[in-house]
Amino acid sequence: MLLTVPLVHAVGLQEIYGFEESPMPSGTLVQGDDGAFYGTSTAGGDSGRGFVFRATTNGELTTFAAFSPVDGSRPENAGLVPGIPGEFYGTTSDGGSANSGTVFRVTTNGIHLLTSFNNTNGSHPAGLVLGPEGAFYGTTYAGGDNNAGTVFRITTNGALTTLVSFNYTNGLWPSAALLNGPDGALYGTARAGPDGAGEIFRITTDGTLTILASFNGTNGATPLSDLVLGSDGALYGTTVVGDVGTNATIFRVTLDGNLTTLLSFDNGVDPEYSGVVEGEAGVFYGTTFNGGGNGLGAVYRATTNGDLTILVSFSQSSGGNPGAGLRKGRDGAFYGLTSTGGPGGCGTLYRVTTNGELSVVVSFAVPEGTRPVSGLSVGTDGAFYGTTTRGGSSGNGTVFKLTGDGIATTLTSFQHTNGSRPQGDLAQGSDGAFYGTTMAGGSGDVGTAFRVTTNGQLATLVSFGGVKGTTPLAGVVAGDDGALYGTTSTGGGTIFRITTNGVFTNLFIFNGTNGNPSTGLARGRDGAFYGTTMYGGSNKVGTVFRITSAGILTTLASFGNPNGFQPGGNLLLGSDGAFYGATLGGGSYGGTVFRVTTNGVLATLASFDSTTGGYPNSRLVEGRDGLFYGTTSSGGSGNGTIFRASTNGVVTGLFSFKVTSGGTSLIQASDGNLYGISQFGGSKGGGFVYRVDLREQMLPPARVVSGWDVQFSGLPYKHYQVQRATNISGPWTNLFNFIPGADGMVKYRDSNPPSKAAFYRMGGF
Repeated sequence: MLLTVPLVHAVGLQEIYGFEESPMPSGTLVQGDDGAFYGTSTAGGDSGRGFVFRATTNGELTTFAAFSPVDGSRPENAGLVPGIPGEFYGTTSDGGSANSGTVFRVTTNGIHLLTSFNNTNGSHPAGLVLGPEGAFYGTTYAGGDNNAGTVFRITTNGALTTLVSFNYTNGLWPSAALLNGPDGALYGTARAGPDGAGEIFRITTDGTLTILASFNGTNGATPLSDLVLGSDGALYGTTVVGDVGTNATIFRVTLDGNLTTLLSFDNGVDPEYSGVVEGEAGVFYGTTFNGGGNGLGAVYRATTNGDLTILVSFSQSSGGNPGAGLRKGRDGAFYGLTSTGGPGGCGTLYRVTTNGELSVVVSFAVPEGTRPVSGLSVGTDGAFYGTTTRGGSSGNGTVFKLTGDGIATTLTSFQHTNGSRPQGDLAQGSDGAFYGTTMAGGSGDVGTAFRVTTNGQLATLVSFGGVKGTTPLAGVVAGDDGALYGTTSTGGGTIFRITTNGVFTNLFIFNGTNGNPSTGLARGRDGAFYGTTMYGGSNKVGTVFRITSAGILTTLASFGNPNGFQPGGNLLLGSDGAFYGATLGGGSYGGTVFRVTTNGVLATLASFDSTTGGYPNSRLVEGRDGLFYGTTSSGGSGNGTIFRASTNGVVTGLFSFKVTSGGTSLIQASDGNLYGISQFGGSKGGGFVYRVDLREQMLPPARVVSGWDVQFSGLPYKHYQVQRATNISGPWTNLFNFIPGADGMVKYRDSNPPSKAAFYRMGGF
């Protein structure tokens, strides 16, 4: 047996263009000595790992400093703590030397690392509080002696001391910052404990920990927010919606441990990490992540006698889903952050008065677009065209143009009224314009079909909803008649036809028993359209169907092992007239590559394993070499792969992504190379466009009388090394070094291979 196993970067993958990660404002704000508010975003910035910002009350927003992998990543819901004027302290959940989080100081000169957690001394810190003697105290969610979290003390010069490691008896997984008590001790919460529903604890600065009160489900469950000291000397906080259906609550606990529930929220309404802040004596204000009049959260007022009043409901225009609590400003109003919505689509910094007057102070945005989900399309001008699901002038996504040398142009931004979150590949019509769909927005907020010209003129052809179906997740394909054909995914799903001037026709409505389309269509040589359903068929795990332009649908084949189940990604019309695709499940590990003829003969060509990838949910592309290429969203090193599949059943993993790629489709351009998009990662964190140089890969080996001919294709005049092992995990032995000539081809004959199995791999150096 002989197998070829690529090294990481066994194919040449190059980033062509990186998208900026969208901001995700989070945490509680702090007001500085200058009257401005300071806060953090868990994403965005130069490397996509978050940043610290400064916002004035008149709406001036400045990025104070951006995080890097070294000094931390994702400050999450932890706010900042002031130090001396001009500096703040805080924590990041990830990043640092062990990717377990950091404690940092930020000044106008940038972010300065104080310490990195290493799991032994804690992992994933949840914020700081300044103690009475000038050191900072905090908690970590995990790590410590029992991997259940810790309480720590850290000085301003970075000296870290672990005071307590949590365990089952004293609580598990603290998720909030500590509070300075009036008695000189610190108070906090753990999200689980002996009673399973969370603890409130007291800890002295020398590390003596005492359980103050316990939650048991009937009095609330899972406290995640910071505690606040009320004017009556008691502590107040919130719990979240429990796993067993318990409602979220606001609670009061005295320093001697008397715990009472002030009120329960409506079913499903959740404050998440948002606690309460006291306004006037005995009156508290807070936010919910969801609920309210629009389902996007609300600001509420609660009294100690259990009265709850909704002051304002968030909306798409004002921002939605506030993930952290309020901060009372010096003007008596409250300030906070939303994580979504607003004029820029990426959240807001808002101000709300005690009588419910809500105003947006700052709107966060990514003008150039971020998070591309669809694949690329090549225009007749040779440029690439695609979409992003977020960013743009209103945060609802963009259409972009990209040249081969990496120059990107935003052609248009969606405004929600004309669409939001485009997901399917674009299709160029005979008129030179591109056509596509959005999964949200439009008049019914359930998606649109649109037309966009190469100079950025955007027109909505159809707003989906009702009998037209909802939520198209794939793009459209042009028919012989010049009309556009596609699918919607919810409510059973539909197959539709749209003319280029917007005349809509429902061709077929699925009823559940015959499946539901989760991918788009492919046009066959006979002028009919072919597609797949995720469910339905004789085994209820998906089908292949054919539909004519007149709406006559025929089920050609049903999936089910050994052919795999639940096909993902559009079908590809192969050069032989048959269709090729991949399934998300089945096979030996995580999906299969299949071939289906127009008369319904379904055959499995190959199965994935853990090294070649898993969960392939994108359309295949047929290369000029007659092999098929695609992407997976898992497997390989754990985050997805680029793979090659032959018609004789061999799947080869060509590249493993460092972060989940999202499984978008590849295309082969005129230069012979493959191009694709990752919706995550890249130099700026918001996804990237990449090129795969097919000249740098291992080709199928050939059996000869004297051994094996192992063939390689590399970049001309680059140095490579070939290694062999008898086990895929090694050890690996160097066989030879080589430098390809102008044609890039190299053949190595292993005339003395191992008797049972041989694994080969190549890599550049």
